[in-house]
Amino acid sequence: MPRIVSAQSDAGLIALYDPSLLRARVKAPSSWWSSAPFGTPERAAGHLAIWPLGGGRAATRPHRLRLGDALDPGEALFACGRSEAAPLRVEGEELFLGPAERLPGDGAGDRLPALPDGGGLYPAPAPGRYTAVVHVLDWKSEGRFWTEDNEPTPDAPPDFVVVLTPCEEPVAAEPEPTPLLDLLPKKTPTASKKVSFATRPPPRSSEPERPRRSRRARPKASAEPSRLARKQERIMVRALEPGQLGVGARVRHAVYGIGEVRFMREGFPKVKVHFPGHGFQKVDKDELSLL
Repeated sequence: MPRIVSAQSDAGLIALYDPSLLRARVKAPSSWWSSAPFGTPERAAGHLAIWPLGGGRAATRPHRLRLGDALDPGEALFACGRSEAAPLRVEGEELFLGPAERLPGDGAGDRLPALPDGGGLYPAPAPGRYTAVVHVLDWKSEGRFWTEDNEPTPDAPPDFVVVLTPCEEPVAAEPEPTPLLDLLPKKTPTASKKVSFATRPPPRSSEPERPRRSRRARPKASAEPSRLARKQERIMVRALEPGQLGVGARVRHAVYGIGEVRFMREGFPKVKVHFPGHGFQKVDKDELSLL
């Protein structure tokens, strides 16, 4: 089975490089790449391929990565987009794929030990010039790839597959790559977003008004519903059809797990979901998959 590594980047960047070509940066300040990650000489020379994740908070969550020379048939079923080709030179015996924070600097990077969510090393192909293309896979709505603990199953596809292809002519690096998470299809909820309210006016008494016993006038009963009556308003929500996102739908979130939509409003990107063990959370609609 193809080896998949996990990568979590607070900078929201995924990097691929031949460590033997970046040894000169081991003693450089660790921030040598951070101010302009897409404008370094190493990237222009093909010694470093780097891609932004995008997607807001979703960029800093762990992502599953794989490096290979082609998509597997099972992965191709979920492929939904791909990045532009980036140049990459190979001279050593290994390639590193993982978060950009593991680029060399401040004396680190000569060795790349295994770290949790820190990417990993792959055997390098034959020395030469290559192009690197990231294929984005949209598989998280498939319930068969999740365990009862809301963890991916061993046969779950990766989120991104980096495919290396030999090339003879140099390829220019794209000035600023499209964020990978932006290549995922936009989730368009089709549930009924309109909620109708049924109000109940306060009961009217049939007894005649009693005479006043003091000089102080008593306030007249309001014709509008009282505050208590408004709190007791009954919200009637249309039943959801299969595949619709709306109030009452069961959804899965990559961080909070399985929950139930309790509130959503037309034109707003966020919904309120109740997750057992996490309470009510406001999350983006794009971060949810229907169950």
